[in-house]
Amino acid sequence: MMTSTMIFQKPQYVAEMVGLFGRAALNLCEKLDVAASNGENIEMESMFSRLTLDIIGKAVFNYDFDSLSNDTGIVEVSIWALYLFLSLFPWFGLP
Repeated sequence: MMTSTMIFQKPQYVAEMVGLFGRAALNLCEKLDVAASNGENIEMESMFSRLTLDIIGKAVFNYDFDSLSNDTGIVEVSIWALYLFLSLFPWFGLP
């Protein structure tokens, strides 16, 4: 069984994750720059949720949701599904 300590001792894994986080953050910054130059208001909670989904999707499932570029509602559905899943287990203590 591989533990988190064992995973983070592998330099190539850490380098890949740092690169993934950096690329995703750069993508978000580019979207924010465009919105700022156009004078648009941005809902940052939604943008950070999309950023999180893109990172988790790529890191865990090797799938690119590209939710920062495409507003398909996948973020809202994913959060709802996660909340539903966690609410089935009372030991998580969700409100």
